[in-house]
Amino acid sequence: CHLCPIALPYCPNWPWRAYHHWVNSNLIYQEVLSRDADDSGLATWIDTAINQSLDAVRAEVANSPESRERIANLYRNILNREASADEINSWVNVLQNIDFTAVEEAILNSPEARDS
Repeated sequence: CHLCPIALPYCPNWPWRAYHHWVNSNLIYQEVLSRDADDSGLATWIDTAINQSLDAVRAEVANSPESRERIANLYRNILNREASADEINSWVNVLQNIDFTAVEEAILNSPEARDS
């Protein structure tokens, strides 16, 4: 993967590669969902990281029903309204580059939140 210290598509050292993807997949969970990954899900994400990339893991976690519901809850709790599908999709895309706390702060500091 792009984060391995060895510039190869797959690290030749399997235990290091699996550990590396376990740590980074769990970090993605913490950043996007504010919790650790459960053991069964983590195995799936490690496989995705190995066969695709950590970016693919992050994209899938950001697009998960849990992530989408967290974004919708921000709109309900901060803006007192439902988020549109386009708004949720926009934040899902943003979550691929920043953590959930930054999304929450952006909504809290939005003109709409300040005006309400």
